[in-house]
Amino acid sequence: MTATDAPGNGSTGSITSAAAAVTAAPGTAPAAGPTLAASALSAAEGDGSRHSHPRHRVDELLTSPVRLSLVAALSRADEIEFGVLRDRIEVSDSVLSKQLAQLEAAGYVAVRKGYVGKRPRTWLTLSAEGRVALNQHLAALEAIVAGE
Repeated sequence: MTATDAPGNGSTGSITSAAAAVTAAPGTAPAAGPTLAASALSAAEGDGSRHSHPRHRVDELLTSPVRLSLVAALSRADEIEFGVLRDRIEVSDSVLSKQLAQLEAAGYVAVRKGYVGKRPRTWLTLSAEGRVALNQHLAALEAIVAGE
């Protein structure tokens, strides 16, 4: 609350009070029908969940373009070698490594390390949980675009 919002400065001091002032001006009867706040409340309660807008189903971990690119690339293959994936999504080793660590911690990606001859290699696989998360994320984005 800023000094201009403090009680006694002509401000109502809360959003609820401001909403009430909009729906019923002083000295007048409240408008017929539900208020904006009541409409929003009933819409949110309509499906039994607190949030009904599809943006609430967007996976925050997949909002990063690099992580989304990484998961999308892995969704089209059984397993991809680190260097191949790095080149495919056009990032540096350090960027890919950092993003993979976050996806691995969330259980979206499985990492397998081994050797080809004497050279160390890392292979990556999208987990079942990662595949579900990607599909739900894409469905939420489609719902947002469709205006649902």
